[in-house]
This record gives sequence, structure tokens and C-alpha cells, in this order.
Amino acid sequence: SSGINAEYGELQNVHFDVVAFKRNYHNSQLCTIGLRLPAEVKRLLIKQGVVYVSNTICKVVDRVHVIQCFNCQEFYHTQKDCTKKAVCKHCSMEHSSRDCMEVSKTNFIPTCVNCKKSGLNSGLLKHTASDYQYPSYKTVMQTMASNSV
Repeated sequence: SSGINAEYGELQNVHFDVVAFKRNYHNSQLCTIGLRLPAEVKRLLIKQGVVYVSNTICKVVDRVHVIQCFNCQEFYHTQKDCTKKAVCKHCSMEHSSRDCMEVSKTNFIPTCVNCKKSGLNSGLLKHTASDYQYPSYKTVMQTMASNSV
């Protein structure tokens, strides 16, 4: 934890954790940094777009890590802690994703189990449960982002 030089003045004694740091290949003075920090500071930094850390310009990126189980395809727990039946991420049937026979079929169209459970119309189900662009995933991501600190 240390100060962050922001456009609106020094933010001193702000507790934060660095969770990612990536330098720009073309310009060593540029990087992307991931921080876990208080919500009010997060909003300020996102609005500003960049921060200066140790004389380095760092782009501010708002990211949320969504936890999804690869056994049942539900959220907020991992396969290691799952007590539910296996559900295929490809076809939404009760078998593990790696054992899916449907996915190899020529005209296979995936069916998202999470969007299916949420009652979306069949036209919105045509993706796998691991597709981060699908509606149920986006809903969970928005919920987690609004609850994150």
C-alpha cells in the first residue's frame, strides 16, 4: 500500500493490492496494472483513465473476476467445491463437458444451461456456458462489479 498520483491530487494511505502488472511491448514507460482497492478510489481512477506509479503511466482497466464451476456450470463456486451433478457446458445435458457426444455432430448448436435456467428465449441460448459474452455471464459480472470494493 502506498500513494497513487492521480489527476485530482495525491491519494495517500490508500490500501490497495496489485493483482496484475503488464508492460507495454512498444513503450517501456507504459503498462497495464490491476488493483484491488476501495470503491470510491476505483471510480475516481476509472474516470481518470490512467495513473502514475513510480514514474510509469498506467492505464486503468475495470475488470471483474467471475468464478464459474466447470462441473455444474453455475457461478460463485469452483469444480473443486461442487456437490451438484455434472452439466455439460456445450449441450446443457447431465454429463461432463469432456464426455459430450453432441459437440462432435456436424450441425451441433450449443445450448447454454445458465441462460436456459434463467428462462431466456431459445434464440438467446445458442452459445456455451463458458462463453463470457452470453447474457447470464454478463449479469453475474455486473452484479459482482457493483458489489466489489
